[in-house]
Amino acid sequence: KMFNSFFLIVILGYIVSIIYCYRFVNVKIKSKNINKLFSIVTNEYQSIPIEKLRENVVDTKVSTTLNFTLTNKYYGLRHGESEANVMKIISSNYEIGTRNHNLTSLGQTQSIQSSVDIINLIKKENMSLDDVIFISSPFLRAYYTAMFSSQAVSEYFTDNNGNQDYKFDIIVDDSLRERYFGEFDGLDLLYYNRVWAVDIIDGTNKRHNVESIQEVTDRIFELIKRLESKYSNKTIILV
Repeated sequence: KMFNSFFLIVILGYIVSIIYCYRFVNVKIKSKNINKLFSIVTNEYQSIPIEKLRENVVDTKVSTTLNFTLTNKYYGLRHGESEANVMKIISSNYEIGTRNHNLTSLGQTQSIQSSVDIINLIKKENMSLDDVIFISSPFLRAYYTAMFSSQAVSEYFTDNNGNQDYKFDIIVDDSLRERYFGEFDGLDLLYYNRVWAVDIIDGTNKRHNVESIQEVTDRIFELIKRLESKYSNKTIILV
């Protein structure tokens, strides 16, 4: 699915961690099961209370200033189901993610289905295909999502308008890489909770050698700045 929201662009590198949106809009999470939500089950099936995880954590907000005007429109496209999703493991290592953990057959289907939203957008705004740009993370699951989706868009307009086959060039940019989860990379998805529980308070959290929200935000904003200097009045799909 596509989301027309600049805040979601900021968190594309770790969109699986959608809970971070609360940080930007200052919404407090209210749940009777907050400890359960942010606990992590160890090999001994013992949980770590959220209070323990947050010991000595200083409240530090993400700091970013948008000091330029956007001339392009940006949309975030979530990658389809990947092999890592099926394995239920964290896949954030650049060297691994750019060579392994590609899309499953379901993920390929989801990527093709995502083209419906893009097609409807193009039709609604009467855009030329030349005005649509796909920019992808170097991780395989994102790149092939962009490939399958863009191919489906191209085929639709070729079949329905009788045009010559149009081929989108997928631009790969390292700034869209997955957020790195340090020592938890390759482990069970439950280990996300060890990081998220602290992230909500500390936007500069680098415990366990993870990449902080601030670092991810900075690289995404730098990407947007570069795109704004290169393009104008384009529709840019960030995958």
